[in-house]
Amino acid sequence: MLEKHVSKVVKPLKGAQVDTDSFSEALKPRHVALSLVGEPVMYPRMADFLRVMHSPPYSMSTFLVTNGQHPEELGSLPQVTQLYISIDAPNSEKLKK
Repeated sequence: MLEKHVSKVVKPLKGAQVDTDSFSEALKPRHVALSLVGEPVMYPRMADFLRVMHSPPYSMSTFLVTNGQHPEELGSLPQVTQLYISIDAPNSEKLKK
């Protein structure tokens, strides 16, 4: 499957001009968005990951997407740059359905 993707997307770019400054800058991301499979605050090493991302040499801004159902775990994480909370239902009864 990856080979199919490479042949359709990457191979046509062969020989394309690349701005070396832009390419070098792209190799040094400044932001990381954490919208994972499942609830990100439940990942056991999320706090460690956030600390690493906030510290040199990375010093990235962090964006965390959560459903807000685990406020204790969320409160135990290092503060993120931006927090997005998805609201999946107006109350707990409707959410359980």
